[in-house]
Amino acid sequence: MKKKVIALVLACSMVFSSFTAAFADTAIPADAQAAKNLGMLVGSGSGVTPEYLNEQPSRIQSAIMFLRLKGLYETAVAFKGTENFADAKDMQWAEGKNILAYLKANPSLGFIGTGANMFNANEKIDAKSYYKVMLEALGYKQNTAEIVGDFTWNDVLTFAASKGLTKVANDANFQVADIATATIETLKANVKGGTKTLAASLVEAGVINEAAAIAAGVYTKAPVALAVKSVTASNLIQAVVEFNATVDKETAEDETLYTIEGITVEKAALQADGKTVVLSLDDATLFTNGEEYTIEIAEDIVETSVKFTVVDSALPVAQSVKLTGPNTFDVIFSEPIDSNSTVVVEMEDGIYGATAVADDTNVVEVTMGTSSLEAGNYKVVVSGAKDFTGGPALRKTFTLNYVKDTTAPTPVIVSADQTEVVLDFGKVVTDEDGNAIDETYFYHSYTSYQPDSVTWDGSEVTLVFTTNPLPEGNVKIVVDYDANNKVITDLWGNEMKSNAVLTATITADTTKPVVTKIEVTNEDIVKVYFSENVTEADAEDVDNYVVKQNGKEIDESFAATYDADDKMVTLDFSDDLDGAYTMEISNITDDAYVANEMAKVTVAFNVKDITGINLNEIEIEAVDGNTNDTLIVRFPDDMAGTGLYSALNKANYQVSFDNGVTFDNLETADTIAFFNGNDTVKITIADEDAYAVETLAAAGNLEVMISRLADSDGNLSTKLGATVTAAQVTTPEIDTVKMTGYKTVEVTFDGVIVSAPADGFVISDDNNATTGTAASVSLAKNKDGNTVATLTLKSAQQLATKATSFTAGNVEVSIAANKVKADTGTFAAAAGANLRAEATDGIKPVYDDMAVAYAGGNAEITITFSEAIADVNETLAAFDLIVKDADGEELVAGVDYTTAIVGGNLVIVIEDVADATDYTVATKATVNYVKDAAGNKATAFTAKDVE
Repeated sequence: MKKKVIALVLACSMVFSSFTAAFADTAIPADAQAAKNLGMLVGSGSGVTPEYLNEQPSRIQSAIMFLRLKGLYETAVAFKGTENFADAKDMQWAEGKNILAYLKANPSLGFIGTGANMFNANEKIDAKSYYKVMLEALGYKQNTAEIVGDFTWNDVLTFAASKGLTKVANDANFQVADIATATIETLKANVKGGTKTLAASLVEAGVINEAAAIAAGVYTKAPVALAVKSVTASNLIQAVVEFNATVDKETAEDETLYTIEGITVEKAALQADGKTVVLSLDDATLFTNGEEYTIEIAEDIVETSVKFTVVDSALPVAQSVKLTGPNTFDVIFSEPIDSNSTVVVEMEDGIYGATAVADDTNVVEVTMGTSSLEAGNYKVVVSGAKDFTGGPALRKTFTLNYVKDTTAPTPVIVSADQTEVVLDFGKVVTDEDGNAIDETYFYHSYTSYQPDSVTWDGSEVTLVFTTNPLPEGNVKIVVDYDANNKVITDLWGNEMKSNAVLTATITADTTKPVVTKIEVTNEDIVKVYFSENVTEADAEDVDNYVVKQNGKEIDESFAATYDADDKMVTLDFSDDLDGAYTMEISNITDDAYVANEMAKVTVAFNVKDITGINLNEIEIEAVDGNTNDTLIVRFPDDMAGTGLYSALNKANYQVSFDNGVTFDNLETADTIAFFNGNDTVKITIADEDAYAVETLAAAGNLEVMISRLADSDGNLSTKLGATVTAAQVTTPEIDTVKMTGYKTVEVTFDGVIVSAPADGFVISDDNNATTGTAASVSLAKNKDGNTVATLTLKSAQQLATKATSFTAGNVEVSIAANKVKADTGTFAAAAGANLRAEATDGIKPVYDDMAVAYAGGNAEITITFSEAIADVNETLAAFDLIVKDADGEELVAGVDYTTAIVGGNLVIVIEDVADATDYTVATKATVNYVKDAAGNKATAFTAKDVE
């Protein structure tokens, strides 16, 4: 990525220096780093160092920063005023004198100097003085004898605080680092009388580079949602699709992404505006004039369907002629000309022969009967052309100005980065035999550094350097004019006479991508936008996104699909989300030649339930009672409890006790209420003697007709009504059993349990053949509304104390008869096939020990866990770790160190370690790749010293 940033040197010596010494960015504060990345803080001598940041700033430094923020710095540096401050003569820096003259000539900027016409450039400033400058940058004015402003000198800090400028207001020892903080703070503040921040205004004015501002965290650009602006067709062989924003050329020109019933789109061409695509049809499937069509555009661009009507009411018009070669010229028409037309072109009343060929486009190519003409004007008469309605173009006369091209091809650089260079020769060229120019005619730096591929588009050639990318700095690009002993020649026979040596200035992309926006477009669709294009493999790796609710990682799986056009990844979840979430995003790199990895970020987003329930997903259980019968109605979501569509409105239920022959309303004495949560309703039928509801349900004869209902968010059900057949009451059964710790087992039921004593669970340990009950039980609901019972085991059934390795089948859980009670009031009977299950491994590996060894010039750090680590992600495990050397510098995963699984242990390999040194190793807060054989992610651990 090319960067054109503004460099502002805040130098106490008042000398602007382009030299910046290498210095660890992590050693300077974040605001100083942001100001440095924006090019507003460069330093002097050794660059932006802690020592430099600790210096006290001067008045001239504050003036320069003000000019930068107003986009006036370059103007001030070039200013040649005759009047100046009296002490300007003392400045040794010529551009500094120009700056003072500019401030003197523009007192409205607020720099009026002190008494005796002095500026006192090197006088130190304090927080109050600098905040006054920042307020001026935002457009506010200080009260003076001449100006009725916004604030007085005495209330500078109070007024600044009202605009959000407070961070360094109380710093008695005001330093350059504080200038950076106040400047970044000001860039985020709104300009006077507007809703835009200062940074946004400067970006729009071209003063600050947009990408740099986004990376510095002072500017966020909301992406434009791509949409079709219009579709038109003014002839029978073309349709014009206009988008509201620029589209990717390669994608937009994929003709298969446009579908029109009964029509074959043969070609799609993106126009120069980057927003308009002209679709050309196969001439065997033309439009019908006056007919309406529907175009379907695939989601690769923007999934949409648009109707349009074909209106071709104009005759074609020959508009101009254009010389294209020694014996060729084009006739350009207002619309495509049918290739079946007999286009007649006469030159000089037939003195010169001319053959015209129409190819279903608006350009008719003409070949003259002579290889060249004398320079001059020639009469050209065009007739016979017809469009696809059969409408004829009127006969028209043009003057063809024939001017011989005598200039040699001269290539220039159109664009260049580390892997791609685009050159333009200004005309079509070949070798002297008419063959295409290939990669042997180009190289950079060394003759062996030839491009990997060459692509021509008219006079432009794109050179791709993958094997030998271009280095940073000024790079020599050479066009070898006679490679293979075949000279580069244009269509007029003009030859290049020598090699063209061009210079490309290459700047490496060092800006890390950032997340600019999170957009929820549906309950199961979340879109993440980035500040720049990122690597597709990273963007589509679901392990790089950790979604949590209430601090716990959610169970819903999701797929990730990257869209490079919008710099956006779509996360498509397996189930609807609802409520407040956080998403931790990490391990995303951009597509720069040397990839930049974004800093790990946690963003918050909310998903509002916008879809009503499906009434067909309701489940009903019938329960006989001694004094009354009950119907337990279970909904797939929390339901509304008030209003016409309430789940507690008896009018929304009718019951049939005769297999749907007749339906009766609930009676006055019948009651209805929420039961064990707002997703379950209990209907109590008072006249118990009239029905045996369990018997009816067992035979399938009990049905309930339910009217349209609303969920707790007010969303109406997707259907107006449904009839649900009630089932005979059953006791929830065991769904899964998982060992989650050396003495804890998690039992998940397929329904709701309201009470379960410790002796309701029988645990057997096959290793020592002992059987006993749980020591304690706690009950909770999972996201599906079902009960999860967490059992604490007695010592006899526990694994070896705090050992966390586990073998499936070692622990089995059974339900004791008449102990575990469901919300329907029924108890589990004696343990049966679905009330007994073996525990699976749900235990996470836990850090145990760490040791380092040195061999073959490498340091190898072995981490032992409580159980063996699986080798499925052994190289990716590096990205779960934070490894720092003795100086506290963090090593880069996959670059400075790699990982492997050896004997079930995680081994970190750090290459080229000359001497024994100290390291610290920790995991990131969320572990994604270090797992046991059962897929349980290791428990995170804090920094451990390795010596």
